[in-house]
Amino acid sequence: MAPDDIEHIFLPFQQVGEISAYKSLGTGLGLSITQKLVKIMGGKIHVESVLGQGSRFWIELDLPEVITEAPSTVSPQEQRIIGYEGQPRKILVVDDISENCLVLINLLKPLGFEIKKANSGQEGVEKALQWQPDLILMDLIMPGGDGFEATRQIKQIPLLKHVVIIAVSASAFKDYKQKSREAGCDDFIDKPVRAEVLFDCLQKHLNLTYLYEVNENHHEVCQNESPLVGPNSEQATILFNLTLRGDIEGIIEYVKKLKQNNEQLAPFVQKIEQLTNELAIKKIRKFVKKYL
Repeated sequence: MAPDDIEHIFLPFQQVGEISAYKSLGTGLGLSITQKLVKIMGGKIHVESVLGQGSRFWIELDLPEVITEAPSTVSPQEQRIIGYEGQPRKILVVDDISENCLVLINLLKPLGFEIKKANSGQEGVEKALQWQPDLILMDLIMPGGDGFEATRQIKQIPLLKHVVIIAVSASAFKDYKQKSREAGCDDFIDKPVRAEVLFDCLQKHLNLTYLYEVNENHHEVCQNESPLVGPNSEQATILFNLTLRGDIEGIIEYVKKLKQNNEQLAPFVQKIEQLTNELAIKKIRKFVKKYL
């Protein structure tokens, strides 16, 4: 690059050089986005270039020393679920592909759920009426009656209005989540189904209390572990809304203010700052959600 080009390369939609074929391969946003991310992490990006020879980019970051320690506690998410409290819940799996049904059945049956399956939307409606399940896992795209229409029919039956319906779909269409909501589905899970996402969804809609495999090595430590002091619900809501907007800088500034006003929040703020350094917006959102 020519020296005059260097000052422009970090601007949005800017490309330099004379070879138009290379310009067509990008939008000119990569370096601009990279520079912003590096700044958020408190670092700097540098460039050296010799015209006709090549360019060198490097980043400087101040990162904390990582000390690996044996974990003192095991969160429920890290433990193996072996069942749940209370009476067995009934779940109807509606999917025209038998392999998909087997995946769900193999995840749920060992935990004590009663499972039945249907191969089409229409069969799903009929079995739901006969069996009256607590929850239905509904594929959306099936021959012989799709999941949208089956959901609408089920929700119109007074006896089944209370039944929770979770849409399960591999469709890449973004509007399918909204369409499933409009049809009457209570939630949406993407395929391929991940066990932790499925279990969280069932826990939410069926008010389940899971039973976990006991790890004797951590029992005493878990007994004495003090809870993390977190923000009040109003503060957590503000923080949660910042995560929805993906506003990393806003999150950093807000938690600094929280710490200044209340030193007891220091461990909470430290956890958030650690996640912002990783740009882990989803993890921050999940963590903050506990305090809403």
